[in-house]
Amino acid sequence: MKARNLLCITGLVFVLSGGNSLDAQTGVAEVDFSVDAESQRFRYTLRSLRDQELVNDPRLIRLRVRVNGERRYRTCRHPDAPRRVDERRLVTARAGETFSGELDFHMLCWGRATQVLSRGGTIELSYGFRRRARHRYIARHPSDRRAPHRASGAQIVSLDPRADESGEEQDVRVRLRPTSTRRRQPLFRVSVSGNGRAYLRDDLLSFDVRTPSGEVVHCAPYRQAISPIRDFYRRIRRAWRTTVASEFYCPEETFENPGIYRVTPSILLPYDGDQFRIEAITGKYVGEPSIVRIVGP
Repeated sequence: MKARNLLCITGLVFVLSGGNSLDAQTGVAEVDFSVDAESQRFRYTLRSLRDQELVNDPRLIRLRVRVNGERRYRTCRHPDAPRRVDERRLVTARAGETFSGELDFHMLCWGRATQVLSRGGTIELSYGFRRRARHRYIARHPSDRRAPHRASGAQIVSLDPRADESGEEQDVRVRLRPTSTRRRQPLFRVSVSGNGRAYLRDDLLSFDVRTPSGEVVHCAPYRQAISPIRDFYRRIRRAWRTTVASEFYCPEETFENPGIYRVTPSILLPYDGDQFRIEAITGKYVGEPSIVRIVGP
């Protein structure tokens, strides 16, 4: 039976306090978080405890992650985290009113910190600005002398390791390196490895892109029929690496919107090498999905 990989962080309440007209222990808002590690979605609910203005901005979420087997904590924050309040995110809230939202976990965490989803570990969550300033606050009321600038307190939760669901090893392994960029036409950095020889060219690669909206776009270049050249047969025990520009593979507006794109690489190996008396690998090989993160407005 496959282990269910679901972290549901419930009841993580961060009480925001501030204002000389209120008792110091009186809360002004609560923030609840939940993470579904299987779908890799991060959800939050901001609840007002009084009539006031709230800053409903998921870019102010900060995570402190420790992966199982590591001592080091890694800090995750949104790549476009604001340095001051974005007034477009201000909402007028009644007491008890809630505001919810969600985003992809990879929009907050990047690199080795994302291994917490597969290897398990602990996640600490906070909300707001690190330092107080006039234009840094998360709740505001006319009676406040100093508006609260961050959640006061922290919660640590645990995430169990995922069961290894990797399938049977393929003769050829195709990998796409994760990329985070502001470019709307990102680069694809691909490696191909395996046992034996293969005829390798950039135009034999293709990519299936799942956009943040869930649409799947197939990206492939125009392939012209050719006669194979002996020099293009390579041993791939040591990985063959190449970098290609997505604009030569994908429709122009594929990466137009900021967000998380899941890109699945594949390679077609049609040339068997018989005419050169070379035993070459043939077939189509599909790699695991990788992340392309497009940031910016």
